[in-house]
Amino acid sequence: DKLHIVSDGASVLLSDQMLEKLEHLQARRLRGEPLQYVLGFAYFLGRRFRVCPGVLIPRPDTEFLVAEAVAWIRKKSKPHSRVLDLCTGSGCVGISIIKELEQDRSAGVELVMSDVSEQALAVAKENCAHLDGRCEKISFIKSDYFASLPSLPFDMIVSNPPYIKTGDLAGLECEVRDHEPRIALDGGADGLMAYRKIAAGILQFLKEDGHLFLEVGFDEAEQVKALFEPKFSQITIVRDLNGFGRVLHLYNA
Repeated sequence: DKLHIVSDGASVLLSDQMLEKLEHLQARRLRGEPLQYVLGFAYFLGRRFRVCPGVLIPRPDTEFLVAEAVAWIRKKSKPHSRVLDLCTGSGCVGISIIKELEQDRSAGVELVMSDVSEQALAVAKENCAHLDGRCEKISFIKSDYFASLPSLPFDMIVSNPPYIKTGDLAGLECEVRDHEPRIALDGGADGLMAYRKIAAGILQFLKEDGHLFLEVGFDEAEQVKALFEPKFSQITIVRDLNGFGRVLHLYNA
C-alpha cells in the first residue's frame, strides 16, 4: 500500500522517492542524530537557521546573550558600531543582532563573523544570505580566536565559546556528545580554556569604551570574571530567569 500523509487537511500520496527519503531521515533520527540535523535547520529567536553536522545547534540560552548585546547597542549614543561575533558557528548570534536592530535606523552595525571552522563559516554565510540579504556589511574571517583577525578594534565583541569541561563531555546526552562538534563544546579541563585565549588578546581588539559580552556556563561566571578582572574594571554578571549567571558584560573604560 502507498503511504499518505496529511498536509493542511488534505491527504497527500507519497511517491516512492519521497518515501525513500522519509525512511532515510527516520533512520538518522533512530541512530540518535539530533532532530535539527535531520531537518537541516533550527529556530533561534523565532528565525530559521540552517544547521548541519559539524556546526553547533543554536540553544535558547544563547538568546539571552543576543538580548543583552542588542540592549547595549540601543542605549549607546554612537550612530555606528563595529561588532565581532567570535566563534560564530551557525551565525545565529551576529545575524540575530542585525535582525533585531533592523527597525533602529540610528543603530548601524558593521559585523565581522569569525570561526576556526570553515564548515561553520560556510553555514554562517548561507544563513546571512537567507536571513539578512545585506551581506555587504558583514564579513567572514577564518581565525583561531584572534590569531588571524586584522588589528582594527571593535566597539563590541560578542562570543559564545566552548565552555564544557572535558571531563563532563562523556555525561552529555548522546545527541550532543556523539553528534555535535567537539571543538564547539570542549572548554578544556576546567572549562575555561576559551576564556583564557580571549582574555589574552582582548585589549588589542576592543576599543576603549568598548564592550565585551560572553556567554558562560551556569556555574562559571565567577571564575570567568576572575580571569578578566586584571584587564577590566567594570564587569557585570547578568543572570537569567533561573538566577544563573549566564552572560558577562565587560566594559573597557
